[in-house]
Amino acid sequence: MLESTNTSGNGQRFLCGAWLSPKAPQRNHALQIPKLKFDRVEMSTKIRDIVEQLKPVCAMVSTILNLELLGSSRTPGQEAVINRAKTTPEIIEPKLYGRDIQNQIIVDEIDKGECRELTVLPIVGPGGIGKTTFTQHIYEQMKSHFQVSIWVCVSFDFNANRLTKDIVKKIPKVNNEKNCSDEERIMQRIKGKRVLLVLDDVWTHHENEREKLLNLFKKDRAKGNMVIVTTRIPEVANLVKTTECSLELGRLCQKDIKSFFEECVFGDQKSWVNHPKLSEVGSKIVNKLKGSPLAAKTVGRLLRNKLTLKHWTGVLESKEWESESNENDIMPALKLSYDHLPFHLQQCFSFCGLFPEDYEFGSKELVHFWIGLDILHSRDQKRKRLEDVGLCYLTDLVNHGFFKINKKEDGHPYYGIHDLLHELAVKVSSYECLSIYSSSMRHIEIPPCVRHLSITIDDTDVKDRMSFEDLDGNLRALDKRLKVEHLRTLMLFGDYHGSFTKTLGGLFKEATALRVIFLSEASYNLEDILQNFSKLVHLRYLRIKSGYDLCLPNALVRLYHLEVVDLQNVVHCVFSTKHMRNLVKLRHFLVPEEKLQFHSDIYGVGKLKFLQELGLFRVGKESNGYELSQLGPLAEIGGSLHIYNLENVQTKEEANESKLLHKNHLRRLVLGWNVRRPNKDPVKEQNVLGSLVPHSNLEELYISGHGGTKCPKWLCENLSVKCLETLCLDGVCWRNLPPLGEIWTVDELGKEYQGCSITPAGFDNLKTLRLSGISSLKRWVGNGPCSLFSHLEVLVIRGCSELIELPFSHPPTCCEAQREEKMSWFPRLEKLVIADCPKLESLPPIPWRTHAPRSADIKQTGSVEHLLYGYYEESGLRLSIEGKGGRADVLWSVLNFSNLTDLRELCMKKMPPLPLDDFQVLTSLKRIEIKGVSSSVLLPVEGDLCHGAYQFPVEEVEIRRCETIWKELTLLLSFFPNLSGVKHVETMQAFSNLTSLTRLDLDTQGEGGPRAEGLWPLLANGSLTSLNIRADSDLFLGSHPARPHDKEVFSRSCKLFHLNINICSGVLAGPICSLLSSTSTLTKLDLRFDAEVEHLTEEQEEALQLLTSLQELFFFRWRQAAAPPCRATQP
Repeated sequence: MLESTNTSGNGQRFLCGAWLSPKAPQRNHALQIPKLKFDRVEMSTKIRDIVEQLKPVCAMVSTILNLELLGSSRTPGQEAVINRAKTTPEIIEPKLYGRDIQNQIIVDEIDKGECRELTVLPIVGPGGIGKTTFTQHIYEQMKSHFQVSIWVCVSFDFNANRLTKDIVKKIPKVNNEKNCSDEERIMQRIKGKRVLLVLDDVWTHHENEREKLLNLFKKDRAKGNMVIVTTRIPEVANLVKTTECSLELGRLCQKDIKSFFEECVFGDQKSWVNHPKLSEVGSKIVNKLKGSPLAAKTVGRLLRNKLTLKHWTGVLESKEWESESNENDIMPALKLSYDHLPFHLQQCFSFCGLFPEDYEFGSKELVHFWIGLDILHSRDQKRKRLEDVGLCYLTDLVNHGFFKINKKEDGHPYYGIHDLLHELAVKVSSYECLSIYSSSMRHIEIPPCVRHLSITIDDTDVKDRMSFEDLDGNLRALDKRLKVEHLRTLMLFGDYHGSFTKTLGGLFKEATALRVIFLSEASYNLEDILQNFSKLVHLRYLRIKSGYDLCLPNALVRLYHLEVVDLQNVVHCVFSTKHMRNLVKLRHFLVPEEKLQFHSDIYGVGKLKFLQELGLFRVGKESNGYELSQLGPLAEIGGSLHIYNLENVQTKEEANESKLLHKNHLRRLVLGWNVRRPNKDPVKEQNVLGSLVPHSNLEELYISGHGGTKCPKWLCENLSVKCLETLCLDGVCWRNLPPLGEIWTVDELGKEYQGCSITPAGFDNLKTLRLSGISSLKRWVGNGPCSLFSHLEVLVIRGCSELIELPFSHPPTCCEAQREEKMSWFPRLEKLVIADCPKLESLPPIPWRTHAPRSADIKQTGSVEHLLYGYYEESGLRLSIEGKGGRADVLWSVLNFSNLTDLRELCMKKMPPLPLDDFQVLTSLKRIEIKGVSSSVLLPVEGDLCHGAYQFPVEEVEIRRCETIWKELTLLLSFFPNLSGVKHVETMQAFSNLTSLTRLDLDTQGEGGPRAEGLWPLLANGSLTSLNIRADSDLFLGSHPARPHDKEVFSRSCKLFHLNINICSGVLAGPICSLLSSTSTLTKLDLRFDAEVEHLTEEQEEALQLLTSLQELFFFRWRQAAAPPCRATQP
């Protein structure tokens, strides 16, 4: 080493990276050597790059050597699965359990395929679910329908040449067969024959190889050939199928899996009866099998060797359910799928084991979680955002069957992991990840290398004080077993984990290396759990879900590595976001919609150049960190952006600095001017809006309060936002509107202006259009092409005081074909809202086609006070219409009765008589509600109403505040032979002959109210079972049957079982109660209060005790008495 020194040109000598000067004294030599600088950041980056380069190499090596990444070792059982034997059509399981429906689907599909040249039918499901067994039974059952039946196990290598060699060996030779290639021999052997081909266990899909193989069975053009493909990968199933049917095999139901398990244990003996002690523990073991036939078979084999309670209990409580694989493990098939995932997908999937079973993931939630873990990288896709990379990974995991897309009740999608796959995720990540459940906390083994931890406190484990203290002690004991200073991830789940705040706070006091924190159902402040929160300098991901008031520490804005802060599921949070500009790596700051003020409070938000969401931005009056130019650097912002107080922008140059044109990820943009601003400057505001040009990818645009006089060019003649799906204009003062058709506006002086001409390709994608508070809008004329709004689904017009015409007032007729199809401007319109347009007399006929629109809401428009039309889940199609005077023909012209044949409910308020010829079109009508009608309900035809000629299926009628005389009401009800319910009527004389009536709601309160003369015949002769009465106290006075014969008929025929009444003094009379008790059917009595009554009289109590058939007695709103008003009800 010393001999190999070099000398530079200036006489300096270099040795091992140091230099010696000949002029320097030897004793000062050490002082002259500069210190080696160590750049931690640079070295960290180099190490990370090296690790990233090694990952794919490690993955390939592990596959070759059958090694396992992420810490789990492989066992001989898994080795056998990788080198699995070829499947055959021979049935191994003699009986098929729980697949009758699927079996019939396959049989039907084979029958349908007789007329097709070739049908490819995939059967998809996770490993071990029984695809092969099911297909073996189908093969045996249906092979007699085919002249040639072939079974081929494909496995990993979908190679057409290899498969052709296998197939040709399995087809019998034919006479005079030529010696040629395998393909030609197959063609000779299947010519003119119907073929069934099963391709079992397909893992990969190569289109060219698939077509090369299947073409062998197409060339002969024989009918009825069928190919059944079994695969565990949904993507493969979707690519190979040629029919809409794709059969998915799921887990067996509890009954079927238990029956199969029983056979696996006892064979044909069905010996649960002979071993009653095993039944209970056996049921618990079955629950662990989770419907998997493979699990039932493997565990059943384990249990059948020793039919003792000790052995079975040991299996139930065995740690093998959570441990490494062995020959009896239920995971090998799923593990095999996992092993063939790319390394980056293995990482993404394995970390999901930290979440509880059956957790419902959102797509963004998963991607943000992966960002926090720093496992998303776009090294080879520099233009791709991490979020896009994560969505691609998620799609790949769905296609490989590791995630399944489901829908919530509200229709929103979520991603779920099958519980067996969740167990797999827990297992393969067990080297670094640990999920602790309260039920097993004491016994769980904690490896020293754990870096990622989740704790779930189950509600059922905190039942009482004793269980609470026991669990608290177990949590305290973790302090000695868990090295919290090494933790990188902390996740807490369970409604009651906040009850252990003090213990958890002590446990995680030294957890200062955390990168990811997720606190679900937090009922505490962050620093209660993480007492050294300010020291979490490496924190990248913070997510909190809470229904409580929380206070976030100010130290949050000093954690400079934060990339995700998710507070969108926090009900109320106290936190100052003013200084969040320091978090320059922040990508996501998620808050509830009602808390967008958190976004607008960020001072100098332009420094957050990676920020993806900024829901609200309010422009400040001065250049103080809230100027519009702050939006300029936010190139990656996406989703929704609300910009308010734009009146504070003074010049178009300021507007240009927002750089909206470059924000290609933005989907929704709101531009708002304060409507209460003291002064408007039309010229300035015109220039500002003209410079706020959004990117062409924008899908939703809202403009409100703009004081300019013109529509901006980018929304008018030079339309640049052609992808718009939603356009909302509110309170604008424009003389010209966007190219929505032929639009005319009017100014303050009454001068009319025509808007932009129609642009055929302008708003082709528009689905929602809202025009509100546009006082200048006068006429919207339908003289353009019918296809202009071919995709419009929602149309809302509000507060347009000068509007007198809409396009559908005079539907355009563009060509003969369109006339034949009855095309209109809005062929797909589902929701129509028109409100506060008093001059608009010509309204569209509702509905102008069957179910078009699906809903309509018209208020304070023309002669209509309110029209509400739509479908309701509980009642079906319903129409409510209220008039406000005017001609009858104009009012009824709003409805197109010929398209109302599916109408189930009709409500008429203050309406003129309905023409009978229109009413008889309503063939599905079941309920009518009539309010405030002062004349006849129906308009006679040719001056006569003969009830025999008209019969309607109405079953329920509700009548309120009507002045119709009882004879007209009687005539109306006579049209309804199926009438079973009447509500809120004010007279009873019309009901005595309604023998089909089962429910009556009677309201006779008020001066001169009628008595119950017509009630007793209805009770005696009809089918009335429920009676609800609101009446004056003298309703029953002298109205009960007097003759003995009438009483006998009443007691024999009355079917009343529920009486609800507000007049105790009327019904609790001896004669009335005696009569009611004679029927023995009255079982429920509801008595509503009398305002001044404190308790029942002795006579009333005696009358009440006559009702011996009563089973339920209720007192409602008894104001004067704290105790029940009747001694008979007191304990």
